[in-house]
Amino acid sequence: MIAREQRGAVTVLTIEHGPVSAMDLELCRALTAELSMVTGPVVLTGAGRAFSAGVDLRRLLDGGTAYVREFLPALDELITAVFALNVPVVAAVNEHAITGGAVLAAAAERVLMADGRGRFEAPELTVGVAFPQSALEMWCRRVDDGWTARYLEQTTGKR
Repeated sequence: MIAREQRGAVTVLTIEHGPVSAMDLELCRALTAELSMVTGPVVLTGAGRAFSAGVDLRRLLDGGTAYVREFLPALDELITAVFALNVPVVAAVNEHAITGGAVLAAAAERVLMADGRGRFEAPELTVGVAFPQSALEMWCRRVDDGWTARYLEQTTGKR
């Protein structure tokens, strides 16, 4: 699920979870556990044709409320772990980073995107899909030009 490689002082963590590295409970927990063991700089990347295509929506639907209650805190913990890590974190985005994958990459200190057809976006924000508060705050701080904050203020009255 997560391949770990040491290159000198740098730890490279490669997400290898299905064809598009969709984020589910097990992936979130595994990556959070790997991050808790690093002691130096980290490069986070994906395998295959996506860094991560985001949350595994099929698992959310199939798992129902019980799964969602476990998954959302695990996702929040992962994003917070990347954002708050006390070592440099670089997201090397090899292709698509969609919604949850884009938020995960944006939690890194630096994001490098490969040339090509890969997309880095969170289209759910434009149609009002709820995001965890920590993900929204991180997104606003790391990648946003102010659009998300204006959107949230208009739709929720909060900034």
